[in-house]
Amino acid sequence: TNSELAYEKLSECPGLHPIKPRGAMYMMVGIDMDRYPDFATEFQFVERLVSDESVFCLPGKCFDYAGYFRIVLTLPLDKLEIALERIARFCHNYCQDEMKPEEDLQDIPIILFKNIKGCSEICRSPLCEYISCGTNSEY
Repeated sequence: TNSELAYEKLSECPGLHPIKPRGAMYMMVGIDMDRYPDFATEFQFVERLVSDESVFCLPGKCFDYAGYFRIVLTLPLDKLEIALERIARFCHNYCQDEMKPEEDLQDIPIILFKNIKGCSEICRSPLCEYISCGTNSEY
């Protein structure tokens, strides 16, 4: 389904945390704004997403969900796939925790585990839980 595809693809984007909808035509997507220092708010994030990639989303603040944006899931599948590819490209372009070629590799900490379900059993560190576990809840 469109919601499964969107959830899968957006979960792979750095700094995004989609919430699986239960029958809704929309999906709320959390933005880890600390990983996007070019943007002070989700409004700036979605505004640039429109200008850079021609993908229109609504800022979560419109729905009292600051730090989120909302996408529509009722698009034809081919259009949704294109939009998700553009969102992924946008995130990879602006996310600041991804390795840049000019950085000194000795100064970059290595994170071995990322997006592991149940990481609290593997690593009890709050930093590890923050990096590895999303707080995705369903609505």
